[in-house]
Amino acid sequence: QVSSCSNLLWHLTMHTDTALFYAAFILQVAVTIASTGTAPCSEASECPAVNQVAAAAALVQRDHNRWRAHHPEIQQSSCEGRQKHSCGANSICAWNQNLSRCQARIAWFHIMKCGSSFGATLAHFANSSLPRLAHMPSCTGNVADADEDRCEGNLTQGPRDFFIYKYPIHEWFPDVFWTTNSSTEPGGHRIIGDEDFKEWQGRFVGLFRSPKARVASAYNHFVLGTNETLPPVLRHSNHSVRMQYLKKYAAVARGTMTKMLSGIYDMNPIQCEFHFDESIARDPYCSGLCKKCLNQDPSAKSLKVALARLQKFAFVGLTEYFDLSVCL
Repeated sequence: QVSSCSNLLWHLTMHTDTALFYAAFILQVAVTIASTGTAPCSEASECPAVNQVAAAAALVQRDHNRWRAHHPEIQQSSCEGRQKHSCGANSICAWNQNLSRCQARIAWFHIMKCGSSFGATLAHFANSSLPRLAHMPSCTGNVADADEDRCEGNLTQGPRDFFIYKYPIHEWFPDVFWTTNSSTEPGGHRIIGDEDFKEWQGRFVGLFRSPKARVASAYNHFVLGTNETLPPVLRHSNHSVRMQYLKKYAAVARGTMTKMLSGIYDMNPIQCEFHFDESIARDPYCSGLCKKCLNQDPSAKSLKVALARLQKFAFVGLTEYFDLSVCL
């Protein structure tokens, strides 16, 4: 149902998130060129028109590997083991005076449905002593290493289980990740407030995703779910009812990435998606949360702030190019 409505989602999601996504794409290419010294698709014969994006990605990977091979002095990519004078050479490394060591200082800007597994990359970067198979669990225990993939209790959020139960942040990552009083685990879906941005600018990292794909994934997860969790109104409804449901969801979800990054709104926009079925879709008068979500359209101001903040990120990746992003 979601895939058949992709064109509808494209038009219903705000252009602000689309602009932010392409800005992230451009910034990532710029970082690639700066680090490799080679522009994507510099050799036309290796970039056939039929698949220029994939060819460009392959060339970036190739040139990056060549550049790394010829610069052994910077093979050490993590912060661990760096001396105090060289600790700041990497923007997400900082000298910890209390522990007298160089360590990672990372602010993970985690947008919902943009790749929780990215947290494993950050965790291994911050602490190389983690078990090799340590990863953000799916909470199903369905992978080869079932213990690593299982979550404690009734938790269904992999990053939360990872940083609170499996590898407690205070033991494995002391003073490494951005957290807040209300969100004490690094993978929380937090907006960036002004004070947090001032403290952590230059250390933010994040994956961004095509707005259409992100909203479709969120709708599939939070609304459609399984037959057991499917809202009663959708179980035996006709096409028209389902379309109205989808339109309303798209309306409250538009501009989520821009809103979270700009931080200029008085509530976290992901609440509109988390509580869509019980607090918005079933509210015939659209009061309370429903009214607040529908009236919180992303503005030109929020887009301007979001794009400016994006320039201060230490790392920007794209969910659609996860492997290439993590390699960079």
